[in-house]
Amino acid sequence: VVFIILKLLIFSLRTDLIDILNEILEKEKPNQIQKIKFNESRIKSVLPNNIDRNKIEDYVVKSIEYYTKYLNRQKEREGR
Repeated sequence: VVFIILKLLIFSLRTDLIDILNEILEKEKPNQIQKIKFNESRIKSVLPNNIDRNKIEDYVVKSIEYYTKYLNRQKEREGR
């Protein structure tokens, strides 16, 4: 009887461990996130001279958002 209880306990612990390991493995890790790279000299040529290095990403994203809105407005005007 003790052997059966131990076997069930080990099976349960093993199953829990497998679940925990699977959960850890399924999470996206920071080094797995794809990043977009730009040629620095090309980007610097269109960035303001006084922009902080840590604000470049925000600036690029806002610029893309603005340009997307601009293109959508152009399409709307052409459709009239």
